[in-house]
Amino acid sequence: MKLFWLGLAAFASATSMRVCDPMLPRLAQDFDLSLGAAAGVITLYTVAYGLFQLVHGPIGDHHGKPRVVALASLVSAAGSLACALAPGFAVLQAARFVTGASAAAIVPLSMAFIGDSVAYHERQRALAKFINATILGLVLGQAMGGLFADTLGWRAAFALLALLFATAGVALVRTGRSQPAATVSAATVSAATAPAGRAAGPGAGGAVDAAGAMGAMGTSGTSSTVDAAAAVGALARYRAVLAAPWARIVLATVLLEGVLVFGALAFFPSFLHRRFGLALWAAGATVTAFGVGGILYTASVRVLMRRLGERGLSLAGGALLAAGFLLMAAAGSLYLGVLACLLAGLGYYMLHNTLQTNATQMVPAQRGTAVSMFAMSLFLGQSVGVAAAGLAVPAGGFEPTFVFCGIALALLGALFAASFGRRPAAHAGDRP
Repeated sequence: MKLFWLGLAAFASATSMRVCDPMLPRLAQDFDLSLGAAAGVITLYTVAYGLFQLVHGPIGDHHGKPRVVALASLVSAAGSLACALAPGFAVLQAARFVTGASAAAIVPLSMAFIGDSVAYHERQRALAKFINATILGLVLGQAMGGLFADTLGWRAAFALLALLFATAGVALVRTGRSQPAATVSAATVSAATAPAGRAAGPGAGGAVDAAGAMGAMGTSGTSSTVDAAAAVGALARYRAVLAAPWARIVLATVLLEGVLVFGALAFFPSFLHRRFGLALWAAGATVTAFGVGGILYTASVRVLMRRLGERGLSLAGGALLAAGFLLMAAAGSLYLGVLACLLAGLGYYMLHNTLQTNATQMVPAQRGTAVSMFAMSLFLGQSVGVAAAGLAVPAGGFEPTFVFCGIALALLGALFAASFGRRPAAHAGDRP
């Protein structure tokens, strides 16, 4: 039951990320702004979402991941309600920043909780079911924003989001009271000041938290000492993750995946609009086939895992991404454009879900921190990719950009599959 409420919170988070895209013209009209100025509600949300990824991981490792997700959902509900009631654009922007900062905790910490709770051999299927919620949120977010903007008004969209976040948050508070907060030993306190290699070693596991450090120092410590201990503890967690060679491989792969997939994908609607004369809303609706490909993956993940395994999924995922991007570049009809998006979506989730599963096992003792770093790497890759493609498309055109990204993704999938030989032998043997 807890996984259902985590899924609802993830759905609300993903919906919130995309809901403003189609309502920008209405916001510009209501607040007497240019379209570019109105886009600040998207920019501030995404900046906050990216920056706060690394903040939430150590907090979740210490206080309990469902507890932090519950609190983040309630704060996101308050932020969304503030958006619905915003008297001016400055308040709306501030409320979106707060919502993005809190919603950033939901998906990575939920994934980390699944890593804590589900045995590795079942984890990819469990994560695939969970990401259905995020796929639906991303797909429906744009549709919901446009529908409300044209009917009940954009404020009603934020009010509905507040209700979704609040429902998930309250339910998680009720079901998560039995979830124990993390404890810390004297060994983990000393790990805070240990070198990165030692912090990741047996026994210490790289784990440290501010509460444990505070207890070791006694209650007479000043608030500045506590803050310093918290900072040292968080840095120790990051060092422990980066000290693991397999973690560095997974983080580098998802960073490049974000660059290549979302750099090209961001320009699919503009390409379809120009090539086939589609209205922008219709071009955007066509690209939702990418999400349909993700749903197709989650529906068939059991069969795919049994037949292909993780290496096969990585190889096939990269190959299908390449096929989708190359087909989009050569598309002579709208139907081929839809098929290209479908193939790319199926390939992306085959590769990305395999990366997600491995991310939950990079450093089990610091799972919340590790998965937050994974999410941050993906987010950074997306930002870099969109900026790079924004330079490449005007200079070289849509088609060469899509072709380059497609070929590079096929190579990336193959390289990640080949790197499985460097994965720790005990990796797949984990049991909660």
